[in-house]
Amino acid sequence: AAFTVVRVAINAGIGAGGVVAGLIVASGTIRSFQVIYLLNAATFFGYLCFLAFVPDARPAPKAETEHGPRGYRFVLGHRAFLGILAANFVFVVVGYTLFGYTMPIYARHHAHVGSQAIGAVFAANTIFIILFVIPIARLSRAQSRATLLGLMCTAWGLACVIAIGAGAIGGPHVGVFILAVSGIVFAVGECLHAVVVQPLIAELAPPALVGRYMALFGIT
Repeated sequence: AAFTVVRVAINAGIGAGGVVAGLIVASGTIRSFQVIYLLNAATFFGYLCFLAFVPDARPAPKAETEHGPRGYRFVLGHRAFLGILAANFVFVVVGYTLFGYTMPIYARHHAHVGSQAIGAVFAANTIFIILFVIPIARLSRAQSRATLLGLMCTAWGLACVIAIGAGAIGGPHVGVFILAVSGIVFAVGECLHAVVVQPLIAELAPPALVGRYMALFGIT
């Protein structure tokens, strides 16, 4: 439940950023892109100010830290965890990367979709996640994680196939619609990823090493 709520916040930010960026760069000038980078830098400094008000997490009980496993050597020796890291790396390369970074280029140069429309595609993706990730998390409780990961891969693969139609079918308006549908289907896979991978890692990690497990997962 906690990871699901976090995913809602993350995707709300991603979607809002995509929409705002699309509006700013609609003019196509170099100054519009400079404005985006300056605004992005300002958000990081704002985040630093926010962190000053976040209290330190309470340390784990001494019994768990003194007698349990300690250090990254134990973490890197956990084969099941390393297998999940490797699989998640592949998921990100063929999933998130294609939609988040390759899709805008494809939409711009092959589907002839404008910057504002690309922002709308990200908005469709984000709105779906915000509205449906919690219901999907509830429906997923009775399913095995292997089944959910299979559904996630199917959704991401189908989203990529649908996106191809945006360049194959003429007209930017049709292209926007097709890409929006692709973004929504991709969002289904994102929701499944949110309710499977991070909770699984949290369950695999000994209480004293949860931070290290999550840190290595964040790298992938």
